[in-house]
Amino acid sequence: MADTSNIPALFVRNPEWSVMFDMDAEMARQTRRRIYDQIIRDKLMAGGFHFPFPAFGTIEAAGSGYRFQPLA
Repeated sequence: MADTSNIPALFVRNPEWSVMFDMDAEMARQTRRRIYDQIIRDKLMAGGFHFPFPAFGTIEAAGSGYRFQPLA
């Protein structure tokens, strides 16, 4: 999940954004949405190296993007 979102505050919230590390920007956008939707649908926990402490939590739909909610 870490490379899917890089920085959750940016890429979970704005899945349409891309960065130079995305070799195929459109595929990265589609992959982010597919993975975030799966996490929500299957009620999975998400986490990664670049995520804020405690680095694990849930993802929920928020507007045209998503929101990462760290475990309390």
